[in-house]
Parts: sequence; C-alpha cells; structure tokens
Amino acid sequence: MILKRYDNKVVPELGGGLQLDTAIIAMVSIIRISMKAFVEASLSQAAWVWLSEMSQRHCSHKAYLSDFRIFDDASRGIWGSLCLLWRMKFR
Repeated sequence: MILKRYDNKVVPELGGGLQLDTAIIAMVSIIRISMKAFVEASLSQAAWVWLSEMSQRHCSHKAYLSDFRIFDDASRGIWGSLCLLWRMKFR
C-alpha cells in the first residue's frame, strides 16, 4: 500500500527524519525474520520424518545421521537447500 501510494512521486520524508526507503527496509527485514522461523520449523519436522524408523521401512531411501546437518544447512541458505534437494533426489 505504501509503494502504491508513492508510485511515480518524489521519495518523501515521513517525519522525524524517517525516509520511505528506511521504512521499506524495516518492513522487509521483519517479514524475512518471521518467515525464517516457519522455514526452520518445517525443515526440522522434515528431518525427523526423513530419519524416522517408519519412514525408512516404507521408503527405498537410506537415512544417515549426517542428514541432520544437510537439513540444518538447508534452513540457512541457498547452497544448503540445493544440497538437500540433491540428497532427497527431488522427492
């Protein structure tokens, strides 16, 4: 809504020395941090499912304890995510 309101206009100062750029950076940072918690929780749950005994009985994959590191790295960046995709063979 903020970006739409100030579209094609001179960048305003919002008051108190706060600029529009600073407000946008703050909002994006808050969204990124809050999304990180959901991604980490989801990957932790996926690690337990991947390594669970029931999952190993019903699936053709072999799980190793080192897979925990791969799931942990996946929650921290793009390289870890690519390694996880490779390990899971895009399942």
